[in-house]
This record gives sequence, structure tokens and C-alpha cells, in this order.
Amino acid sequence: YHALRRKGWPIAFVSGSPVNLHTRIDRFLQLNGFPTAPLLLKRLGSGEKDDSLFAHETYKIKQIHRLMTLLPRYRFVLIGDSGERDPEVYRSIVKSHPDRVVSVRIHNVTKSAAANVRFAGQTLFSSYPALAQTLRKGSGGRP
Repeated sequence: YHALRRKGWPIAFVSGSPVNLHTRIDRFLQLNGFPTAPLLLKRLGSGEKDDSLFAHETYKIKQIHRLMTLLPRYRFVLIGDSGERDPEVYRSIVKSHPDRVVSVRIHNVTKSAAANVRFAGQTLFSSYPALAQTLRKGSGGRP
């Protein structure tokens, strides 16, 4: 993330976690050396503008579309993990905005085979230092 920031990319974290975990998630990010950036979390409740506890995929797609609207001149590098639905979420984003996504990077926390169809068109990485090395080499594109 620091390599992308040094190249001028804006950073935002989108999570399906509820907003009442903001302090803990923010502290985790700080302790693990992530750059300071907006942290978009679900606002749970029963109101019309509240987010569903279980609709992670819909929530993330909506938030990423919102970021794309707020940053119309930027292209995106989407970074997630294989633990839940990030590959499917990002495939949906690429399908609807192919000209706006430079690359999709998936942290392979499930040790899935790279040939697995759910990762088609995406790049798997095994650790954040490995990801940083590829981004420093310039394969992250330009914002």
C-alpha cells in the first residue's frame, strides 16, 4: 500500500465489518504498518440507509462504485483476499468498469490453486512483502 501511495495512488479500505469495530480495525492497520486511509465500514441497523449484516458482496460493490464516482479521473488497483468473496466482488467491478481497473491482487489466504476459475484475470500473492515487491517494480500501473 505504501508503494502505491508513493506512486500517487489514493488508498481506501473497504470492509464488510460493522462500524462499531472501527477503533479495533484502525488500530490493527496502524500496528501492522498500513498507511492512514479512509476506512469504509458497514452501518448496521434497520433503517433505509443502513447496511445489511449479511450482504457483504453487495455492500463492497456499492462502496467501490461510490469511490469510482468520487474519483472519476482515477484508475484502481483492487486488493483483497481469497477468504470470502473478494474475487467475485472484484470480477463484478471489472466487468462494469473494465477501463477503470488496472489490476486485481488477491492475497491467497486459503492456499487455493492459482488456476481456480474464481481467480481468472486476477493475480494471487502469498504475502504482503511479495505484493510490495511486485508493486515497486512498476506492475501497479498509473492512477
